[in-house]
Amino acid sequence: MKKIAVIGVGNILMKDEGVGVHSLKKLETLRFPSNVELYESGTRILDILPSLEGVDLIIIIDAVKFGKKPGTVNIFEVALSENGNSKEMVSLHEMDLISSIKFAKQIYDLPEKIIIIGIEPKEVDVGIEMSEEVTGAIPEVIEKVHKTIQCYSTSAH
Repeated sequence: MKKIAVIGVGNILMKDEGVGVHSLKKLETLRFPSNVELYESGTRILDILPSLEGVDLIIIIDAVKFGKKPGTVNIFEVALSENGNSKEMVSLHEMDLISSIKFAKQIYDLPEKIIIIGIEPKEVDVGIEMSEEVTGAIPEVIEKVHKTIQCYSTSAH
């Protein structure tokens, strides 16, 4: 059975920046097959990457600026073997998320590509409450996680 990791990324003290972690908390209340593991990384994804060795698919949930209406959910597939970063999206963390994972791939046995479920933030400022638009996007995020897991589990990747 293919091993799948779902990672919630973000800073819950920075309003909408915490959407990945808040989404993961909701996912933790649901049932998943034994091949799916959930991880909360906050803003320190490098800390959990050693735990992901041998995983077949990584799904990352994160606040991502891609120029759409706040609360818009989009899926990005990133090939880790490509050079450079996507110019369409900008992770909101100090160290670029994709660069961090590409760096870690040189050390750890990570999959060739990752899926990022990005949520367009409205407010990234000190505070623990997310905007209504981003909070309202969490059910769609959960649905996209489930569909991605289902599609990957039944495909011949």
